[in-house]
Amino acid sequence: MVENPKELLVGLLQGNVHVYDDGSMEVPGVVSGAWYDAAIFSDHGWQVTVGPTIDADARVLDLGAHHKGYDEAIQVTVWVLEKRGVDYTPERLRFSLIHEVDRVLLKAVNDPDPTVDHVNVSGWVDRDEPENGILRSDLTVLVEYQRARST
Repeated sequence: MVENPKELLVGLLQGNVHVYDDGSMEVPGVVSGAWYDAAIFSDHGWQVTVGPTIDADARVLDLGAHHKGYDEAIQVTVWVLEKRGVDYTPERLRFSLIHEVDRVLLKAVNDPDPTVDHVNVSGWVDRDEPENGILRSDLTVLVEYQRARST
């Protein structure tokens, strides 16, 4: 049973998101359920954060109300800091990260967990913070799952 869809997304993404610089070297990064952390960028080129929940719908699935279906829209944010002396442009790294998150979640789109029906990136929007040197994109990830009523 899904206890927390955000933890499921973190689990799917951790260790599976890989992006590379212009010299084909992997750029290290962090996937977490926490918000942006500037300290991460001293050793890493990017951060992907999972949460908050943007929207959620619930519905009864059967006559006896034994099962409910849930559709949650969860924000997944890609963060790239503009840095000097790196072998990539921040814009290209962000683009690669968006598509890498999409690739990882598309691989798990159907039945990523015994109790989750679907997980899918449905769209994204860039929300850069030039005054802070941050390139940021908010992705919307839809997670569909069911729960049985406890007796």
